[in-house]
Amino acid sequence: MRFAFPPYGLVDDDGVMHLPQSLAVEYANRAMDVLEKENRIREEIKEGRTLAQVVDLLRWEKKT
Repeated sequence: MRFAFPPYGLVDDDGVMHLPQSLAVEYANRAMDVLEKENRIREEIKEGRTLAQVVDLLRWEKKT
């Protein structure tokens, strides 16, 4: 992939990703969506639900 300069970097606990400025906002928004979903799953499990129950809940919510 060729980069439009200056390239931007997205950084999290898993590493760094360089990407063109034109994609930076889209990728940052997607990353935040993933983080929110992962945090929600963790909270549901802390409240006593199983992972299977949480996944079923998320599937049901996605359909509505």
